[in-house]
Amino acid sequence: MRISVIDSINVSPATKLIKSDKLWLFSAKEWQRVMYNDIPHDTNGLRQRVSYKPKEIHYKSPHSFYIYFGMKMVDPKYKVGGFTYDGVVWWSRPGVRKVVTGEKLKLKNGSRLWDKKAISEKKNLILIRSMQNYIDRNL
Repeated sequence: MRISVIDSINVSPATKLIKSDKLWLFSAKEWQRVMYNDIPHDTNGLRQRVSYKPKEIHYKSPHSFYIYFGMKMVDPKYKVGGFTYDGVVWWSRPGVRKVVTGEKLKLKNGSRLWDKKAISEKKNLILIRSMQNYIDRNL
């Protein structure tokens, strides 16, 4: 006895969509939206100063790196986080790379490693659902 199976599913459109920059740009923006409340928001516009590329979120604030890791960083020579002339404008010495002190930052709103926190709270499932909905809408 012979059995024949005919595959009539055309996976080509789905494959193209999954590999497309449009899907991955959508997913980067959606992941930012899902994590939004976990990102510290008392830190000079960290949540708003963002750009996106497919599969990437770029935080443009100059302090985003050490806010993300939640560790205080200081000027290696003066052992301070920065300088001010007037108590309002904050600056660091140009071209000087700060060093990590090991002292944790006190973040009032949000948390460090906000993407990992979002995953631990299963918020990545929201992202997966959103991506599936995007795929369904665009096929």
